[in-house]
Amino acid sequence: MCYQERHKACLERNKQTIFNLMSRFSIEKAVLEYCGFDGDGGVNHIAYGSSKIKRVAKRVIVPYQCVEYHTEGLRKVGVGVVTRQLSLHNALKHFALDLLEQAQPYWTVYEGSEGTLTLDPKERKCLLKHTSYFTESLTRQASY
Repeated sequence: MCYQERHKACLERNKQTIFNLMSRFSIEKAVLEYCGFDGDGGVNHIAYGSSKIKRVAKRVIVPYQCVEYHTEGLRKVGVGVVTRQLSLHNALKHFALDLLEQAQPYWTVYEGSEGTLTLDPKERKCLLKHTSYFTESLTRQASY
């Protein structure tokens, strides 16, 4: 199985794990805001609806699956899945970045991008609202 296939499978497992924990701890919705520019980016803010829910999300531990390359020196020799223990709050950040890698590759290039990711455990859906920015130019050459 190649990196992309494993990444997609882990993304789906992580989504189901996150939705299950959100439902278990009565977290009705999480809205993540992100932005990226010049090859770098991340999640800037997560809104839960109340500060009490945010405190819960920072304490609940999630087994989060990540895909990693195995290397020998500088050479990639294989792909594996590693399970990390993260707070639900941090798992949401990782999930957003993993989803962006899958759904909007190169989201930090050109003039960057920004958007929101809304997770609704009741509907078991993720809504990604993404805006990409580009620089346009027009070059003309004339001789008179």
